[in-house]
Amino acid sequence: MNAFLKLLFFLVFWFSGQPVSAQLQIHVATGISLMYTSNPVTNTNDGFISGIHAAVNGRFFKQRSFVQTGVILNVLNQTSLNRLSVFTEEPKIYLLKIPLLGGYQLIKSDDFVLRAMGGGVLGLTAKIEKNNLDLNSESIKDAQFGVKVGGGVDLGYLSVDVFFEKGLSAFYTAKDYTADFITISVGVSF
Repeated sequence: MNAFLKLLFFLVFWFSGQPVSAQLQIHVATGISLMYTSNPVTNTNDGFISGIHAAVNGRFFKQRSFVQTGVILNVLNQTSLNRLSVFTEEPKIYLLKIPLLGGYQLIKSDDFVLRAMGGGVLGLTAKIEKNNLDLNSESIKDAQFGVKVGGGVDLGYLSVDVFFEKGLSAFYTAKDYTADFITISVGVSF
């Protein structure tokens, strides 16, 4: 958590020295989430745990630089499968993610933008559905921290983003297993 606070103070300090004419952009997206963990209870076949997510983010621009924060709801299966399977009847885990990212528009034209982003993310366990694995609030941490890097392409109002999140703190309480995430999103900005 200490690294997250350092990043927050750096971004606030850096943006406070910039000109006052900031631009706000709201971004709404949905997509596929993949989680990897080495926990043998939930990952019996060394695969990914599939899920979906929905996000609402705000981007605060200063020229081509920006800060992005928001809320992301991840709904994930509790165990890995040999294939991408997001709409199963399997019990789910609900996670709220709060990222704080710095970014830069590498290429910018009227109809095309290529963005790079990175920063920290705080994850909160919102709900764990009843299951046969004995996963509950005792076996999954209430809060997790990670670093997130990725990029995106804006085509007018439409955007596509890809992120990798490396878990830095334990996700599961047993042996402090971490969790890494890959997300692919499609959204709109206004």
